[in-house]
Amino acid sequence: MPSPAVDLNTLSIELHKIAQAKMKLDDFTAKREELLNELSEFNQTKKFIDETQKTIGELNEEKDSHSEMIQQINIDRQELEKVMASAKEERKQMEDNITRKYEEIFRLLDQVNELSRESGVADEDLISPNIIPPNKIVSSQPVMPTLLRQFKAMPTMMHHTLFNFDSMLLQTPPSLGRNQTSAAITHLTPSTLSKIDHQSPPMKTCQSCFQQIHRNAPICPMCKSKSRSKNPKKPKRKTNE
Repeated sequence: MPSPAVDLNTLSIELHKIAQAKMKLDDFTAKREELLNELSEFNQTKKFIDETQKTIGELNEEKDSHSEMIQQINIDRQELEKVMASAKEERKQMEDNITRKYEEIFRLLDQVNELSRESGVADEDLISPNIIPPNKIVSSQPVMPTLLRQFKAMPTMMHHTLFNFDSMLLQTPPSLGRNQTSAAITHLTPSTLSKIDHQSPPMKTCQSCFQQIHRNAPICPMCKSKSRSKNPKKPKRKTNE
């Protein structure tokens, strides 16, 4: 049986439709790929935003906890500063109280030793200040009361000797110089002062510097000149055998 005749126009229309369908399919495929890529990027961006927001929330929580901790640290520090200020004030009051007690006990010690000395007690039998522990709490102690106590504890004759020595220094001519004054000071060392009697040693006047020196001193300790006696001994005459 012979095949039916093909209509070229109909065939052309069908081919044109197939070509359009293929073009639409390609366009659909491309658009679908673009959509999938954009969806993937969107999901990744959304995931990043969610994770970042979560991290920010955790950081804010940590910041708040640290802020509370810092605030508590500041409160504790302020409390400690108040306690330390109170302790310093209490220590200052204790230092003042201890200083007053030291002054009072040394004053009483001076009075006891003075009354004992007036009663005839020897100086070596008096109460020594060494029985009182040193005041190491207060660094700045008055110096003059200590020197006054040491001066009072010295024998009476030693006081006069020191005053006489001061007068002697004031009367020393400037030409003697510092070295000669130092030489005079060495004659009043503690070992020398401890040997002083209740009687003044025999003295004479140096003919060069007119200072009082020991009667038997061959050389003046002040001006270093040889001492000349007012009454020199006459030489003994040799007797003829």
